[in-house]
Amino acid sequence: MNYSELKLTNLSIKPLWAIYIAAFSLLLFGQLGHCRSQPLDNNMSLKLVLTIDQTNLLYRQDVLCHVLITNNGSEPISLKLAKMDMTQPIIRVVNVQTDKEKTYSSDPSGHVMAEESMQFSPGQSTQEEFSLLEKIPDLQAGEYRISVIWEYNEGEARAESDPVQITISPSSPVTLNLVDAVAGRSGNKLGVWWDRGGKTPSIYYGMFSLMTGGGIKNIIKISSVAQHSKPVLSASGPGIPLRSHWIAWVNDNNVVFYSHVDSNKEVLGLRKINLPPGQWTIISPLYNFETKDSNSTQSGEIILCGGEDNVNNFRILSIRISNHGAEINKNAVITGSFPLWITSHINHKGEQTISYLQGKTKKLSLYSLPWPGENSSVQVPNPLTSWSGSLVGITTRMDKNGVIHGASLIQNERDQAKIEFDNWSISNGNFSQVIKTKDIAWFAEQKIIAGKIATSDRDKTVFTITTENGKMYSYDGEGSLQTMSKKIGQDHLTHEIGFLHDEPVLITGSENIGFRVQTFHDCPPDVPSSPKGDESCDSKK
Repeated sequence: MNYSELKLTNLSIKPLWAIYIAAFSLLLFGQLGHCRSQPLDNNMSLKLVLTIDQTNLLYRQDVLCHVLITNNGSEPISLKLAKMDMTQPIIRVVNVQTDKEKTYSSDPSGHVMAEESMQFSPGQSTQEEFSLLEKIPDLQAGEYRISVIWEYNEGEARAESDPVQITISPSSPVTLNLVDAVAGRSGNKLGVWWDRGGKTPSIYYGMFSLMTGGGIKNIIKISSVAQHSKPVLSASGPGIPLRSHWIAWVNDNNVVFYSHVDSNKEVLGLRKINLPPGQWTIISPLYNFETKDSNSTQSGEIILCGGEDNVNNFRILSIRISNHGAEINKNAVITGSFPLWITSHINHKGEQTISYLQGKTKKLSLYSLPWPGENSSVQVPNPLTSWSGSLVGITTRMDKNGVIHGASLIQNERDQAKIEFDNWSISNGNFSQVIKTKDIAWFAEQKIIAGKIATSDRDKTVFTITTENGKMYSYDGEGSLQTMSKKIGQDHLTHEIGFLHDEPVLITGSENIGFRVQTFHDCPPDVPSSPKGDESCDSKK
């Protein structure tokens, strides 16, 4: 990108002849593309109309911009379209508050796909589009007027559109829940999050590009929610196309709120369900179910885990939801302490499995059981396996054959300088260890407050660890534990792990600047050494 910056001149105090002389001089020296004048083609041979899909955006939100190009003159003109010449269009951005402007144009080297221009007859039109972040990567929160400039007739003339005003609000995402946008490997994820930035804290839905530096597209505001919330998004069962998504969260008053977004970006009005007494949490993900009518809203399911204090059991509650309302579908009581971690899966036959981890006196036990029947009581099954220590992180995923693939991080009970890393699987209720337990060196004096672990569709496992003092460490599936950027550890509000072509990426949220997609090794040169002298992430660059 080449950026130019000009301080505006107040032309209104000059006589008319001075304006014409100034304009002629600028044209002579090829600088007219950098001034704040009327459209550069005074004869209006080329007309540009700019439209932007959304004009109220969050920081780092990407959006499509459309340009209607029309030969408005009486003679043919020639020009290159954006798909043939990426240097077109030139973008002019004016900061409404400061009145300063920048122009953005791509480096011409390597971006011209065709040498010859296209001929446009009088009255002929075409429409081009471009990504806002692709052309203007550095827009901060604020208000801007954006216009496009297009060169034509072999660069001898230029035209400029009328400006479109956009507003970019600061974004401070505190929570994030992700599901796959497409079954299998994909460069995109769908997510919901609670954002406390801007004027009103709200819950949003959008699509994340996992390309490094990628933005968020199709952001939709679900609801304004002042209270800290952890929204959960729906996923479909195997073989069920996702035409829509359900979104739900629980507030402090034991009320479930839920909404729905369809393929046309229409949002169902917010609805709510009162829960029984106790502490309730939504088990991720929600589920979508196919309906006979392909044009109707898919029904969904919210699964919750709850319980009351001093009771040696917990409950699992299933609520079926549709655009007509909600009803309790299943209500099971399971003996044993409230889970440290719990998740659910659905296979290609529509059969559901609940997996959970219980812990007592430093002993962690893993369980997995078929979805219980309605209003049933489930006795404690035999644990599939047990670990001695404290939980750092755990994850599972189900493949197309119904096999559950899992990975866990456990801090050793006897030796706090060791973290045990395990890969395992569950097939037909049988547990098997896939990879022998690996001990990873750790700073015993650093208290772990959070861990994230993820496995790809090709069984590559990676994880991050966050400490009490804000430091973060990562393991990318190869080598040893590495230290991450200080900024990631101290500034992030939430983070999740994704995979792009089996390589891990980190989606981090920061105060006021929203989400950023980056590699595990994206860090500054001042990163300290990692535990036991292992190489830091810089040394792999």
